[in-house]
Amino acid sequence: MASKHNMNIDKGATFSLILEYKDSASQAIDLSGYTAKMQLRYTNKPLLPLAIELSTENGRITITGNQIQLYIAATDTEQLLLTGIIYDLELYHEDTVIRLVEGNVIVSKEVTI
Repeated sequence: MASKHNMNIDKGATFSLILEYKDSASQAIDLSGYTAKMQLRYTNKPLLPLAIELSTENGRITITGNQIQLYIAATDTEQLLLTGIIYDLELYHEDTVIRLVEGNVIVSKEVTI
């Protein structure tokens, strides 16, 4: 079952977050050979349209050891609506899919433009 975690993103600012994947005994789980994808989707529009996609393929997710680094450029956070965004993060290795974390995205309004 995916962990629940709400993410806070500042509109118009670069977003970066490092997650560490550990087992129940707090031991690091090596993610060598894994890929990942994360989608942010709007809940207040029909069919949950895509806001932003991060992946190891598009360079917005980097995996090193047990660490997963997420990155969203300021030009992309600038485009986010302030409310109604959900996300989840999936890891892929061979035939295995792990939905690691999910939650709401809280976007704080930018004042300086």
